[in-house]
Amino acid sequence: MLFCLGMLFNFLIGGITGVFLSDVPVDVTVHGSFFVLAHFHYTIMGGLIFALFGGLYYWLPKDDGQDHEPQARRGPFLGLLLLLQYDVLPLFLVGLLGQPRRVFEYAQNLQTLNDISSVSAFFLARPSSCSSSTLSGRCT
Repeated sequence: MLFCLGMLFNFLIGGITGVFLSDVPVDVTVHGSFFVLAHFHYTIMGGLIFALFGGLYYWLPKDDGQDHEPQARRGPFLGLLLLLQYDVLPLFLVGLLGQPRRVFEYAQNLQTLNDISSVSAFFLARPSSCSSSTLSGRCT
């Protein structure tokens, strides 16, 4: 249930930013920037990955006959949710400050926000692997 609520929360943020992107003056301003990238990642990562893990946590115990601990589900969920926020929220600000998507070097004034996003994206792999291994009982 946690992953389903997380999916709704993230997809809601992606949907609200989609309304901004449908407005012509805002779209002209942020077109081709990291704002569009952040909107896409909230919609796809927040919607697809959270729904996938929610379905796995619901259906796999029915398949193998084992009930998994609810406390074992909270750690990977909170890790995914918080790290996704740390990963994608700075991209909205970077996009509003005018950084285009395809750049060779980041602007010096935006380096800190890009570093926060990059480091959290690196650590985002841990809760994802922990979520899939929690289902089989091997998360350490």
